[in-house]
Amino acid sequence: MIIRTVTAIPFDDYNLFVVYEDGDGNVIPETTSVPKDLDNYDYQKVLKWIEDGNSISDAPVLDTD
Repeated sequence: MIIRTVTAIPFDDYNLFVVYEDGDGNVIPETTSVPKDLDNYDYQKVLKWIEDGNSISDAPVLDTD
């Protein structure tokens, strides 16, 4: 699995929302909430992905009024 996008989850300082793709560029329908924990293998992959020049997106916060 290849990381396609990483999004910060609004009001959640402890997890990231990660979307993966397969080797052909197709989105894998199962998305993952990855805890920000240096002992977590998926979080280590996200940090490497950032080192490679990618960035974390901010999710839009919807107005609930």
